[in-house]
Amino acid sequence: MLGVEDATVERGRLYSYDIGFSFAGETRKIVEAVSAEMKAEDVVTFYDYDQQAFLLALDLEKTLGRVYAESCRYYLVFLDKNYREKVWTKYEKDVMTRRGSREGHIIPVLLDDVGAEGAVGISATIGRIDLRDVWTEIQKAGAVTTDAKNAIRNRCVLPMLEKLDAASDAV
Repeated sequence: MLGVEDATVERGRLYSYDIGFSFAGETRKIVEAVSAEMKAEDVVTFYDYDQQAFLLALDLEKTLGRVYAESCRYYLVFLDKNYREKVWTKYEKDVMTRRGSREGHIIPVLLDDVGAEGAVGISATIGRIDLRDVWTEIQKAGAVTTDAKNAIRNRCVLPMLEKLDAASDAV
């Protein structure tokens, strides 16, 4: 791009959201917990339930295509056994991993061993957040316990805050 490095362009880009979430509906309980912890830290997130009014009467394919291509600085992709099978998660993943798209913006969050194997198009060698034990605990308890909340904060929220701070320092 006219002798300007991609990293320079990326640092100067403005985003509508700090973090977007991609997940299968079966994992909503843990995504809601992560979203709540992020919001408590003033992180601007794209979480579908928070955006219902915005999404009404819009062509979801076009709108979500734009959101998952360019509107979020980072994407937390919650990988579990259901992620590969859902129509919308396939669509979101395809948009995020499209050839020529941004690099270093997808952060896999592992929720089970199938998710640990990765999703087609999301390399298993990308640095990731492992919440398999937390997700198992939430499923057994039927709720997000205090221990689960603490683990989410320590393993997911705090590292993302550091990553966001480092990205904003680079601008």
